[in-house]
Amino acid sequence: MKKVAIVLSTYNGEQFIKQQLDSLVHQHVDSNKVNVHIYCRDDGSKDTTTKIIEMYMEKYTNISIVCDSGNNLGVKLSFFSLLQQVSADYYFFCDQDDIWNPNKISMFLTNFSQLDNNKPAGVYSDLNLVDANGDLLGITMMQANRWENEKRNFLFFFFHLRVTGAAFAINRVARDKLITVSNADFSKVRMHDGIAALLIASYDNLSFINKPMVNYRQHDKNVLGAITEKKPLNDIGFRKATMHQYFNDLQLLEKMICNEDIPFKNSRALNAVLDFNGQSNRLGYWLSIVNNFNAVWRKVGLKRLVFFAFLYK
Repeated sequence: MKKVAIVLSTYNGEQFIKQQLDSLVHQHVDSNKVNVHIYCRDDGSKDTTTKIIEMYMEKYTNISIVCDSGNNLGVKLSFFSLLQQVSADYYFFCDQDDIWNPNKISMFLTNFSQLDNNKPAGVYSDLNLVDANGDLLGITMMQANRWENEKRNFLFFFFHLRVTGAAFAINRVARDKLITVSNADFSKVRMHDGIAALLIASYDNLSFINKPMVNYRQHDKNVLGAITEKKPLNDIGFRKATMHQYFNDLQLLEKMICNEDIPFKNSRALNAVLDFNGQSNRLGYWLSIVNNFNAVWRKVGLKRLVFFAFLYK
């Protein structure tokens, strides 16, 4: 029997948590083949969130609260703590304020069956955008950001975030790799979903479901909203800071994987960008770009190439 863990991190979520829990406990799965358990970790709520969860626990035996609930760790380390404490075959990240499609788990598991589950594997989907009342806005996450026609390979994920945790699941092998890093290192990643997607993409083992499987609620308390913030091209400080964050994730990825395990083209690309980031002056940057042009830099786009060659430091 496959064991599915829904890992749910909460923080002052009393307004929407009931709708989310209802959508989780009413997933359409074959209970003879799949055991679904909801693991909740509260990150120090000051409202009635934990009382609501406890009320559901009295009614449903497949809901529990993990032992370190109540300590405020922040969203990244809260999910990391859940991964560290929970044992399962598959891990479904879950936000407190969304609503899942009833067939989400079953469809994700179908996609997992088509991947190599002896390696880090992951499945993600599009999301319907809904307002604070849960009403559809008539557009999906991919449509709103004009991401529909992208080719998302490992190199693409170096400098782009496309996988939203609310619509993302990973297998046990991916989880085991992720928890090898320290809490201190994990606290520095851009987001938990981004580093997990990068890890899995390095093995060419990430599957996308091109249909929305989650109603992704947009409201004023979102940690991250659906629409990517657009910054002017001349905001060099922002772009440098963003790229430093991406390179930090890539350095952490190198700690998690053994280059011999991933396809050669991916290992070559990773080594090339880390070589670039390890340079200390402009000449070093230029030489790194020239030496690794075919491995990485001819594929990143002219604007980004110019930025790295002349403005990044």
